[in-house]
Amino acid sequence: MVGLIGTGRGESRPAPSVTQNLNVVVPVDPVPVQPGEHLPDPNPCNVTPVPPLTRMDGAKPVAEKTKVFEEQYTLYHSARGLQVDVVDVPFIITFSATPPRHPEPDANSRLVVTVRDPETLRLIADEGYHGIYGSAREKSIMLYRAGRYIVTLDGRFVDVKVTMGTEKVNVPG
Repeated sequence: MVGLIGTGRGESRPAPSVTQNLNVVVPVDPVPVQPGEHLPDPNPCNVTPVPPLTRMDGAKPVAEKTKVFEEQYTLYHSARGLQVDVVDVPFIITFSATPPRHPEPDANSRLVVTVRDPETLRLIADEGYHGIYGSAREKSIMLYRAGRYIVTLDGRFVDVKVTMGTEKVNVPG
């Protein structure tokens, strides 16, 4: 049975049902990280990543994806913050960046997506578009631990579509 929960502002929202996804994403204002913040070099020793091993058996797992949040933003020297309460893992943050003026990467376009601890603002993960992050327009960050996080989208002359959700793998057989 679904009831209503009061928010204290004269509004009400549906109470989560037992079968509903319990992951929650809400906007954060003000954004706890300043736009254009310098991040440490993610690979200071120029280590080449080792590709993951592939499965060799014939049974292919089936992935069930559950979308929790989806939004599109246009960022011009600005940042958006989202508080994410992760219950089900792995939790996947996927973003797609597009320069709004040109279909080709523009020298002025950039996007940095950071995941931080909400108490200490310690950097947990970061990924982006352009600069040190490369020119791939669609990327993902995976969180493997339940908890509360602050996700910041810091951009300059870029449109970004953000999708967050979970993935459960079922192996047939």
